[in-house]
Amino acid sequence: PPLLLPHARLSQIVASAANAEQIEISATGSGTATIQADGGSWKLPTEDVAEYPARPATDDTLIGRLPADQFRALLTTVKFATDSESSRYALGGVCMEYDRESGTLFFVATDGRRMTVAECSLGDGQDPDSSCTLAPRRAIDVLVRLCSGVDEIDLRRTPSELVATVDGTTVYARLIDGRFPRWRDVDVTHEVPASQAVVGDLLHACSMAAVCTSEDSRGTDWSFTAKGLTVSGQSSMNGESFAMCDLVELGHKTVVKLDPAYAIEWLRTLDTAETISVQAKDAGSAVVFRAGHCRQIVMPMAKD
Repeated sequence: PPLLLPHARLSQIVASAANAEQIEISATGSGTATIQADGGSWKLPTEDVAEYPARPATDDTLIGRLPADQFRALLTTVKFATDSESSRYALGGVCMEYDRESGTLFFVATDGRRMTVAECSLGDGQDPDSSCTLAPRRAIDVLVRLCSGVDEIDLRRTPSELVATVDGTTVYARLIDGRFPRWRDVDVTHEVPASQAVVGDLLHACSMAAVCTSEDSRGTDWSFTAKGLTVSGQSSMNGESFAMCDLVELGHKTVVKLDPAYAIEWLRTLDTAETISVQAKDAGSAVVFRAGHCRQIVMPMAKD
């Protein structure tokens, strides 16, 4: 028979028995259930199953079906750039949008200062909904974890919910209400050559330069020169920092001020041996980082 158990307590038990090969749950017939795992035993009170809300039957439309490992890799590079505090736009989640003309499914997140985008082509025979589906960040976090070691994820939507199925597990999440910005207007490509850098080298330089920044002086100067990329920061409280990053290839020579935290957070989601492109036009234009099927667009900071 079905059991209704307290979520918080059950979660604690599962976490404490993370190394157990199996967890056994059995009803005692007296309003309690016994849980046994990894040498531990717990007796929890059960609740009336009839009080659990019934799900209304609703039609859903396809967002896309794709390999779970691909979804996990793509969303890991996107999901952190959200902002649940925005009052103008709905920025607290990830926009999933299918472009029917190119057959591409886009995943987009932004906090107003940076935007992360990942894309993939869908398999033959899929005809997804082309509207923007705003999935909450918390649901995306859960799905990324579930996509470890499984084959496929099936993404669908109803008028009010995201419905995602991963290896027999279905996740329902209420969609975010509100407007998502016109992200394609910001998804720029400058008419200047991009510089090429190894992820590990650039991450190392950004981390070193960020040491001497502060809350009031967060910016670091990125100077693209024939000798490589220099990243430097300074603040009256913490002093000055300077780091050099060798470039695989120099693109356009320029100087731009960026918050190193944005670069660091995105770079940490990538393979350190991967080579990425960094397209910087001038001090007043957005900087475009590209790696395979994902990218990040970062707005520059004003010069002091």
